[in-house]
Amino acid sequence: MSGNLRSSKSPLQNNPHVCARQRGMHGRRRSSVDTCSTAASSEHVIPEKDTKVRHSLPAPSSNPLAPYLSSSGVIWEHVALESPRLLTAGTNHSTNSSFVSLDPPVTKEVLSEIDIPRLKNDLVLRHHLNFDPKIQFRINTQGPQAEERRKRAFEYWHALATEIALWLAHCQRIAACPSSLPLRISLPKPGARSFPRGAILRLPRLLGAVRDILKHLLPSEEWPIIDARLDVRFLMQQLEHGLCDFTALSDWLGNFLRHFCSPTRDCLLHTMTSAIRLGIKNAKTDSIVSGLKTIFEILQGMNLDATNHSIRTLRLAWVEDTVAFEQNDFLRRIVNGWDVLGARIWYEILQEADEQSSQGLWVLVKALTNAIVFYHESLPPTLILDYNRLRILQLDFQALVYQAACRQTLYETLESLGWTGETLPRSYAELFLKVASLISDQGLHYDYWQMRGLVVLEIVRAAYAVCSKRELPTSEDLEFAEDRLSHCCDPKESVFQDLRSSLATELKEKVDDEVSAIDGLSPAQLMRRQLPQTPGFAVQSENEGLVPIAKRISHIAQLHWRIWGPILYEQPMHVRGRALGHTPLTEEGLHGPGSSPSRRTN
Repeated sequence: MSGNLRSSKSPLQNNPHVCARQRGMHGRRRSSVDTCSTAASSEHVIPEKDTKVRHSLPAPSSNPLAPYLSSSGVIWEHVALESPRLLTAGTNHSTNSSFVSLDPPVTKEVLSEIDIPRLKNDLVLRHHLNFDPKIQFRINTQGPQAEERRKRAFEYWHALATEIALWLAHCQRIAACPSSLPLRISLPKPGARSFPRGAILRLPRLLGAVRDILKHLLPSEEWPIIDARLDVRFLMQQLEHGLCDFTALSDWLGNFLRHFCSPTRDCLLHTMTSAIRLGIKNAKTDSIVSGLKTIFEILQGMNLDATNHSIRTLRLAWVEDTVAFEQNDFLRRIVNGWDVLGARIWYEILQEADEQSSQGLWVLVKALTNAIVFYHESLPPTLILDYNRLRILQLDFQALVYQAACRQTLYETLESLGWTGETLPRSYAELFLKVASLISDQGLHYDYWQMRGLVVLEIVRAAYAVCSKRELPTSEDLEFAEDRLSHCCDPKESVFQDLRSSLATELKEKVDDEVSAIDGLSPAQLMRRQLPQTPGFAVQSENEGLVPIAKRISHIAQLHWRIWGPILYEQPMHVRGRALGHTPLTEEGLHGPGSSPSRRTN
């Protein structure tokens, strides 16, 4: 969103290191950066390899009269058509492709969505960097959007295979009867009914896309070489006359890219050149298409490497500038009509309801802690960027409560078995790790009740191990443990409330200590202080699991107060007699026109 409010200068506005591509990434020295960019993450993706359709046409031979053939003067980047006689019986791509995209799945415009100048102003990314210093872009292969991209890509490569088959047949015809060709070839007009519309439109656009992407990725010193070797009009004239040597072109491109991309992509470069060489030699359309796909896979990988390298380089500077940057961005959104007075009223209500008369940051800390403990879903719009993080914290705390319920069930099961000795901590640790493995595949939506039978079985097995009983668990013991676990996990029962209250008291003490400890630290120091996030049920005790939760709550509260305290919470409130509610929380609302697409973070 753009606004009328002029933002104050931040330390990054004149930073010479903020650039579209760092020169060091694209020089003649080969980069060692490789980020496994074929894993699932970013939204601008190259789809997986689709099902191949095989074609077998005679290989073209050299044409001795070809150098004497003149150009037809067609601008191939806009239109290129050929006679329907070129579609031979061996081609099974004669379907209508008029509704298939003319551009390849990956273009310069797609790759520019993750350029550093654009990401520098991406509010969501800049905020996430404070909590996930290892964030990076990856290719997203999951979800309905990825499936739709795969479908469109399959249709595009299928349509392109038709054009390649036409040109192979064209070369075959020229090679078979070179003396019968006129000195000037006249192609039919686009309106000819006998020819499928849009038959030879994608190949020149594909070559132009490769040229534009290379110029987008590489420094300007390399542009004359790129323009000379990827002159689309000249290449299409050569194709028209059966002279274009695609094998030499692919070999040049492979050797050229070896100077700039990561050494780990040498295998892909070899695969690309081998596939195109084999396809040209044996007139196999599917092999040529496979090689062209690999070209775009390599180019997108180079773009991801450059972007991730730049983010790693600029991360600390961006994190240090978080408060000033987000304040300017939020003020512009407020000027453009984003209503945040509901958050101001929310803060006033919390302050008035606080019996201990807490002020400022401590009001926010207490509110966030209660939201985690009691699973509150209604939060002010100013917490929009932290909503998912708070939801994860709620689930982690809930997991610790269920872990305490499992511990209590184990106690009672041991008592029913007549055990009066001491229970070793190792028994609890083994039990919790086994339970964690049962529910780990549920993600953020795990439901302990769905796995209750298996959890009960693990509890009884742990009790038998403590009592040194080697027989299989009896049905009576299983029924007893299941009844006790259901009782301990029921939010309406006092035992569940006692377990939650006990953990909540410990959590609040740890949060207060952590907030006091990080007071005065810079955003970068706050980021470094964070421990690796440990999910519930993966710790040996509930107290151990509360430590990372307390650290993350304090981090969110400190950063949130530094951003919103001076510009909202500490400012005089003017309601103007109208009731204000809370805004639905979704990060998608922050992506205005021109902003970068959504992406998965770790």
